[in-house]
Amino acid sequence: MSTFPVTIEVSDLQAVRWQAVDVLVDTGTTYTKVPRAVLRGLGIVPRDMSRARIANGQVIQSEIGHAMIRLQSREHPNPVTFGEAGEDPLLGSITLESFSLAVDPVNRRLVPVEALEMGEGPVQYEWGSGDTPGKGRGDSSVRPPLPAAIRAPSE
Repeated sequence: MSTFPVTIEVSDLQAVRWQAVDVLVDTGTTYTKVPRAVLRGLGIVPRDMSRARIANGQVIQSEIGHAMIRLQSREHPNPVTFGEAGEDPLLGSITLESFSLAVDPVNRRLVPVEALEMGEGPVQYEWGSGDTPGKGRGDSSVRPPLPAAIRAPSE
């Protein structure tokens, strides 16, 4: 795992006031961690809790808020954890993925990548086909059948 510093900007979801934060890129971290004082100063409040396993194996609880992140001249809303005094601010994998960025560890920089969408494209269902629970009657209140690849054995 490679870490290196970058600067991001953080705002509340209205994106009116922004504050620059120097963070370490850390692909082993799920959420971006921003100092509590910065988040509170922007009016961002905790909305949820998350459990995380840290490097020494200990499980910790972190508060999560919602912030706008600006990175490489682009802005996206992201969940962020409230960092405590003495903790390094971190740029986590959720933020990297939301910006379609990957780490170039050799040159210590972020590089654009294509986002992944693992579906096979649009799926067309024919309502009322013999495979639907509606038995071919065109009953639109019945859900369409699941593709064979994800059907339970009894379906």
